[in-house]
Amino acid sequence: MNKQKRLLQIFLAALLLLPIWSWCAWFFQPEKKLDVIIIDKSVNVLSRQEHLAFTWVMNACGIKKGTSGAYRSEVDYLGFFPLSSNPTDYKIRDLEGKTPAEVDQLADRTDFVYLADTYGIYTKQWQFKDKRQPLSSIVYGGLTNNEMNLLERMKQKRKTIVAEFNTIGPPTTDSVRSRFESCFGIKWSGWAGRYFDLLDTAQNRELPHWVVALYTQQNKGDWPFKKSGIVFVHKDGRLLILENKLHLTVEVPFVHTFSNRQSEFQHGDSIHYPFWFDVVNTSTSNSIVSYYSLSTTALGDSLLKANGLSKKFPAVIEHQGAYRFYYLAGDYANCPISKIGSYLKGIENYSYFLYNESYSERVKFFWNFYRPLMVSILSKQTTNYPLK
Repeated sequence: MNKQKRLLQIFLAALLLLPIWSWCAWFFQPEKKLDVIIIDKSVNVLSRQEHLAFTWVMNACGIKKGTSGAYRSEVDYLGFFPLSSNPTDYKIRDLEGKTPAEVDQLADRTDFVYLADTYGIYTKQWQFKDKRQPLSSIVYGGLTNNEMNLLERMKQKRKTIVAEFNTIGPPTTDSVRSRFESCFGIKWSGWAGRYFDLLDTAQNRELPHWVVALYTQQNKGDWPFKKSGIVFVHKDGRLLILENKLHLTVEVPFVHTFSNRQSEFQHGDSIHYPFWFDVVNTSTSNSIVSYYSLSTTALGDSLLKANGLSKKFPAVIEHQGAYRFYYLAGDYANCPISKIGSYLKGIENYSYFLYNESYSERVKFFWNFYRPLMVSILSKQTTNYPLK
């Protein structure tokens, strides 16, 4: 009996010490030095959540920025910087005003560019800190020609570029979007979408007011939706809504990874994705790693077809060859993940304790899809470039 009690005490002690051991393993892991530029123009809160998942992965992998330590989501990006809760208190740090020579020098010393979001900041959303507010005049946003200059030079110099939704959607101009599409062999359909676990306007405060306003304007004031569903919005203002049971047999989009890439990216066959995505096509110069799949009824199929949409479209696009490029057709880096976990080596082995299985859960997607994807991409980066 005493032996069993002693073993139990040892087990409990080891369990209590596990976070300390995990932190030590993280702290003493080999450092990897990379020069990374993050571009995020949609930061309207101090938490910097729009690119937090990416800096989380870099920190967990021990990636440092030269002699100045770890990348911090609060300061290590280009774009919009809110300085306090006062809506007039902000600064902008970006590439505007840089000469071609300065952009070229920046491309020379940069290994990796991550385009997290260029959707931008709008007056009412910034003032009220509420993305449900109606669309209003823009404060800041959109991919620019100077940023495209950097991306083109990065491509020429065989560097790595990762871009995700919303890089080339509004307010990026048509001319800059065309440059991006031509440079990287993708084409935006003009459509973006998102799953909502409840389309009832009386009960779901996450439902943007502009979605309801646009739909009712286009449908004689009618808003018939009460269940969950997927909202599609086109750049020209058109809306398409697929409601569960009526248009969908499974209410949420699923992301599937092709079987020949699952081992490389440590992905399972499929996982649900409940946040913003865009519908893009790609040229034959790229390959599709993962794709979205919608489970639709016959009525849902007909609505998609009438709007030039398919129920399968790319989620992760890759180009490997003269340069390395990835397009993530979703708002993947925007995730409410705790920073603490990035300091614990091996925490991914216990990640199933950190999320639930509801369709609206985004943290599960981080642990089971985004984190292993970015670990794989960053691992290739630190292998192909000399560590500094």
